[in-house]
Amino acid sequence: MAKPENEYEQHIERGTERVVDQVLRFPEQDLPIGTRKLTQAEQLERYREMRDDPQAWEAFMEEYGMGAALEYAEKMEKRDGDTD
Repeated sequence: MAKPENEYEQHIERGTERVVDQVLRFPEQDLPIGTRKLTQAEQLERYREMRDDPQAWEAFMEEYGMGAALEYAEKMEKRDGDTD
């Protein structure tokens, strides 16, 4: 790949490479992803797994955008506080 011209492009390139690597590692599935609705407990478990993972947040924001990521974090933090 060509050398990025600035720091912003470096972040985009790095993020793109990570997403491509993750997609290539997906196993073949009989059912499409997202065909089973997760329970609230499962949703909270997945959130807790990604909460302190900057790479997971970067991937989430790349897919859904910053606004959606903030809304999701706020919703899940509230849900997490309600279950403790």
